[in-house]
Parts: sequence; C-alpha cells; structure tokens
Amino acid sequence: MIKAEQVNPETFTDAQWQQYYALRELLYSRYDDLFVPVPLDAFKESNSASIQKNRLAIYIIYHNDKMIGYLRYYLQAQNNMVQAIILEEYFSGKLETCLANALLKCMENKFHYKCIWRGTQPETISLIRKISDLKSNSAAWFRLNPANVSDAELLEFANPEIIAKHNLRTEFHKYVPDNLIENVAEVANILINDMKREDIHLGFNFTAEQLRDDIALNKKTGNATYHLMLFDEENKIIGMSVVAISAKLPQLVNQRITGVLSHGRGKGLAKWLKCEMLRKIKNDFTDVNQIKTECFTANEPMINLNKSLGFELYRTDYDYYITPECLREFLGLR
Repeated sequence: MIKAEQVNPETFTDAQWQQYYALRELLYSRYDDLFVPVPLDAFKESNSASIQKNRLAIYIIYHNDKMIGYLRYYLQAQNNMVQAIILEEYFSGKLETCLANALLKCMENKFHYKCIWRGTQPETISLIRKISDLKSNSAAWFRLNPANVSDAELLEFANPEIIAKHNLRTEFHKYVPDNLIENVAEVANILINDMKREDIHLGFNFTAEQLRDDIALNKKTGNATYHLMLFDEENKIIGMSVVAISAKLPQLVNQRITGVLSHGRGKGLAKWLKCEMLRKIKNDFTDVNQIKTECFTANEPMINLNKSLGFELYRTDYDYYITPECLREFLGLR
C-alpha cells in the first residue's frame, strides 16, 4: 500500500527522524549532487522549527511501513515551492496519485491557489508534466574546478583598483554580523527579484528573520555561508557574492547569489565580486575541488560571466506552476 503521512514534530519519533534523515541522504546522493549535509540533531531541529513557524510542510511517502520518499512544501521565501524525491523503483500510477493527493491536501489546507514544482529526477519531471503545462522558469547549473583558473586571470578581473576607483570598500564574513543582517536581507531581496528570468511575475521574499535562523543553524553545525560585500561611501551594501560550504563536505562550494544594485552596474563590479570570491576560495579553501552555481536560463549576463571564467553548463531544470484545479483534473475529481 502506498500512503502519504504529514510530519508532526510533536508526534514524529526519534526513530522516524533517523529513518527520514537516512532516506534523504540516500535520495540526495542519487539526484542532487549539490546536497549539503547537516548532522541529524540539527536536521531534526531546523525542520521542526520550520514546520512550527509555518514555513514548511513535509509528507513522508510509505510503501507499506517502509519510507520510500517525501514531498516537501516550502512556504513564503520560495513561493510555495514543492520538492518531491522518491526511490525510483517504487514509481507507479498509484504513487503518482498519492503524491498528487498529498500536494492537493497541502494546498487546500494552506488556501493556496498556486505553487511551483521543480522536478529533480526523471520520474517526478514526467509526473509534473502530466499534471501541468504552465511553465515558470528554467535554471542553468554550472560547475568549475577552481584549480583550472589561474591566479593571473583572477587578479586581472579582481583588480583592487576597481574598488578604489569607485570609492567603495569590501567586507568578508563567515557569518553576517548582527548589525548587517537587515541590510543584507534587503539587498538580497532586491537582487533576487531583479534577476532576468522568464517568469517576471514570480517574486521572492527573503527575510531578516530567516537569515538569522540560517546563521544560527550554520554556527551549530559548523557549516558556513560566506558573504563578500561591497559598501558605498554611506556604508550601505550595494553588492554581494555569497557561497555556502558544508563542514561535512568541504570539497564542494555552492555559489549562491552574486549581484550589484542597479545604480552600481556597468562598472565591472559583479565580475569583480565573482572573481574575488573565486580567488578567495582557490587560495584560502584548498580542499575545494568543485564550485557549483545556478542561475535562470534567461539571465544572459550571468551565464556569459560564468562561461568566461570557465564554468561548464551541466544541467537544466524546469519549474512548473501547479494549481488545485490541475491537480483535481489529474486525479479525476472534476
């Protein structure tokens, strides 16, 4: 029997958390090579807190009594983003129906009229396309071994004279200081929402509270999210580059956002940020042998910058809008 059960942190046992944790690591090892692992206790704490703060809903998928996958429904910051990963050997029509029912129930409980589902394995991508043809954005994934970029190339682009020329200064932090959290969240929101993308109606919301929670979790787990920031003469952040490094997987860097506010563009500052961050990784984090990064396929300036630095395009993901109506139609409930 295939069934979906929602996780309730108050009744989900330690043994169930251990099973879910082990399953998630197994699934990510197969389908998402950007997975950044955290210890079990931190995993349990962060997921429980996100559920209790109404940021996340988790449905565990069972075959009889065995956990075979999960559906995660992220609220607020990720525009009600859905992620589902299942052991492929259990995929069937009944499992597709189970996933669709779980998602419909979640959307109805939250009174949501749409969400975005990104497939991370061929089976879920096939299911998504059966349910909806309402495409949102697509994402291009790049990778680079920093050893393949010479210091001379990086110094050519990350020339400190560019910063002095425009009367700017920089700061580099493992954890964003308390006095900068509000400004970092504000600038990150602007940069994310200003990115070139196919679906311009899709907005993003990243709050200072979420940043504080991320910092607290990173400090507890030993993970880090490094921020390289550019400040203007009024000590306001006008640009940043962000990378994440896991304590359990120090050879992999996840390059997140790099960008400059609109009034600072056209001066080569985004390239400077990207190259300076790459130079720091290459010289200060010698265990790193791979940097991976994602951007919208419509973001040609960032794609061109990535390619100019030697990043290789290796994967493209596609996002689709899901509505309660299309789920009901797929399930034959209309």
